Amino acid sequence: MLFSIFTKKPYSAVPVAESMYQAIGFDRCNPERNWECEMSIFSPWSEVERPEYSYKYNKDGFRSSDFEENPEVITLGCSITFGQGLPVEHTWPHIFTELLNSGGSKYKFGNISYVGGSIMKCVSAFFSVIKMYQIKPKYVIANFPNFERFWFMSTNMDGLYDYHLSPQKMKVKAVAPYDYSELVPIEQAYFSNLEYIKLLETFCKSLGIKLLWSTWTTNLTMEMEQFLVENFDSYIPDSTRTEWKPNHEYFVDAKNRDELVDIFRMKNYEKKMCHIEFSNLEDFDFAYDYHKNPGNPSGSSVCWPHSGMHRHMHWAEMYHSRLIGQ
Repeated sequence: MLFSIFTKKPYSAVPVAESMYQAIGFDRCNPERNWECEMSIFSPWSEVERPEYSYKYNKDGFRSSDFEENPEVITLGCSITFGQGLPVEHTWPHIFTELLNSGGSKYKFGNISYVGGSIMKCVSAFFSVIKMYQIKPKYVIANFPNFERFWFMSTNMDGLYDYHLSPQKMKVKAVAPYDYSELVPIEQAYFSNLEYIKLLETFCKSLGIKLLWSTWTTNLTMEMEQFLVENFDSYIPDSTRTEWKPNHEYFVDAKNRDELVDIFRMKNYEKKMCHIEFSNLEDFDFAYDYHKNPGNPSGSSVCWPHSGMHRHMHWAEMYHSRLIGQ
């Protein structure tokens, strides 16, 4: 049956002991499965066990509080929101919630995020979690990935997976197994992701949920940015984009850890000196997932890490200032 594609683990939810590379998360085909566990690392080719952090997953397989606790804040995103390579206390969802609670509130946050995940996947998982737990958050805050990520059925039709498309000439003819990057125009990825965001905005507005979303991608032109501002009420431009080098979407060729600092540190930080009380932390500029371990395909001497606590603090402050400003 055609609809059977939706009974084949559409979120690629797998036991973490079996695979660390696929995204783990809500398995709507097996809702009674308890994925609760704790792992010392997520990526074996870029992380080593450290006392500073671990990954604790709730029973749905998310690095999050339990959704049955009805968290007032739900955050959406990819590996950045997931906090790969960081203690959860150093991630923007946690810092943002702490800023909200500084006024005396006791909000909890639920985190729906996937390493390598697309906008489409995150939004679909959000709706599934809302439906399963019948919850209504007060705030939904999203730090979405680039629009080139495309959530689509696998080439052997065994589930839905995330693909990263790039602009290239489309093939007129193709044979299985298909390479979707040669068949699906990149415009389709942009259209589909924006349609999912439109549905998310409509849903939140109809229920009185405050939604704010942005994207860390550096691939937006001024024209594209203006389009988002004019057509999406909940969109806010990422103010950190101009304060940091575009280190998310471009290969980082560093010979040692000191060179990573030059790449990932805030521009002109010596003059700004913000959050200086945290600047001595090892994960201030970049996350702990910089180790080049056996099997790492990177050609550099160190791995390409994620952004550190400092940028996460600025993302959290960006959302919080916009929220209280309204």
